[in-house]
Amino acid sequence: MDVHVEIDPTNVMQLVNNTVTTADLRWNPLGNQAKVFGERGIRPVYDDILIAKLRPGHEIEFIAHAVKGLGEDHIKFSPVATASYRLMPKITLLSEVTGELAEKLANCFPKGVIELDETKEGVKVARVARPRRDTCSREVLRHKELKDMVELAREKRHYI
Repeated sequence: MDVHVEIDPTNVMQLVNNTVTTADLRWNPLGNQAKVFGERGIRPVYDDILIAKLRPGHEIEFIAHAVKGLGEDHIKFSPVATASYRLMPKITLLSEVTGELAEKLANCFPKGVIELDETKEGVKVARVARPRRDTCSREVLRHKELKDMVELAREKRHYI
């Protein structure tokens, strides 16, 4: 599925393709699936289920794979499911954090978010290694000596 949002040239207040629904899904048969499933093929039961609302400049491109299963086999096949997303955490060190403060900073985040590198002189220096592992706990802001050294934010266009 490829959906691109555009502005209607005849009415600049009107958007074209700003909603993505199950009617936008297209089945591409593989092998002999077209013969097995017939002319109608595989499709959603309802064509009016909203998947996303888009704004100008946004687009969705995705490929989906379907597997038939029963809820008694695994919960992932249950007819009631939850989908979620979150924005990618963005952690910026505003100044160099060294020594005991670096260790304290690393302990404020889940393991692996902040790693400690050692200089030639043996001083530990903190660096952001894996921001994706952050749970956005904001624990670092509870420490007076650290809260002005770190900026916590989220990447506005990076969903995980």
